[in-house]
Amino acid sequence: EDVRRWWVASSILEDAARILELLTPFAPKSFLVIAGSASLVRAVAVTGRNSLINGAIMRHIGRAENFSDVRAKLEVQGRVLALASLPAGLLLFRAAAAVNAEDTPIGAIVAVVGSYVVLFLGHGYACYKSACALELDTLNRRRLALCAMAFACGDSLPTPSDAALREGVFANRFPLKEVAVACKAGDAARDSSTFDRLAAACVAGAARGGAHIEDVAPFVVGFDEARARSACVCVPPDAPPINVRLGALAAAKASALIAESNDDMHVVTEASAWAAANESEFEEALRRSGWRSEA
Repeated sequence: EDVRRWWVASSILEDAARILELLTPFAPKSFLVIAGSASLVRAVAVTGRNSLINGAIMRHIGRAENFSDVRAKLEVQGRVLALASLPAGLLLFRAAAAVNAEDTPIGAIVAVVGSYVVLFLGHGYACYKSACALELDTLNRRRLALCAMAFACGDSLPTPSDAALREGVFANRFPLKEVAVACKAGDAARDSSTFDRLAAACVAGAARGGAHIEDVAPFVVGFDEARARSACVCVPPDAPPINVRLGALAAAKASALIAESNDDMHVVTEASAWAAANESEFEEALRRSGWRSEA
């Protein structure tokens, strides 16, 4: 869900694995421990980046569904870089070893370490800036909350590029006084009885707004005491996209209405009815703004 943050984190982990590998000559007695730790850190980094993130990156880069071409180019570039880096690294070590070779190896160590520090910092900065530039047209919890809050306030919905600026890389995903989508049941209500009352209010409001509601509540809107009573919504893990959109809309409207009333149940009922009545318009607004509303 949080592609930008995990992309940067996995890149940092991969650099950490390389640093551990470089440290092995300085501690021969601990070679197995350091080398094993480096392999473990690299495996975690590569698994996270390849399995969890590459799909999203490919969707961002391949605008014309040309994912195979993009993937082939990236693979070729990676192999060329690996082949070029090996002789470059050997030349770097030989050049560093030649510095003060007749005097002391301190100069060589400083030159090598300094070179790799510059490379790691440059790589980390490049990954960070790439993550900042990444625009995703799929809706995660944060992006859906931003769109729902804008719609509830009558503002234009943010585009994927606008949301990328708001979302950032390491920014708080659940800021105070902003809607949290797909929260835990314990965040929405103090106890089970309050949660059941909120669920009943959501069902009644959504039904009044014209939504087709089964016996089970499609979403439950509540107010998180730990986040200064910020509105939040619980949805089942297998909820269809329409129920997630309904819940996000209801929570966004409840966030605006709670300032005018202290009756949580009344606010939740009115917000759910408004969400059900405006869900189709919200879905259309998402499409016009460039979002894939089915995700």
